[in-house]
Amino acid sequence: MFLNYEVPEKEFKDFTHTIIHQDVEAVESQKPLRLPLDLQAEYHLPSDRATVIYRKWLKNQGVTFGTV
Repeated sequence: MFLNYEVPEKEFKDFTHTIIHQDVEAVESQKPLRLPLDLQAEYHLPSDRATVIYRKWLKNQGVTFGTV
């Protein structure tokens, strides 16, 4: 949005804040709070690519069962 159009910076920041706030609410409302790091525990779709990479990264960091 910001790069393709002439949008005032404040409008862009307000829009971005709105989107991020919605994401925080969605993520914090998910159950279970803990994330299984065993990729075989769930079925993954191509749209899950980012979370699969994130879970692999957590596992490489020595985390044993996701985050709260």
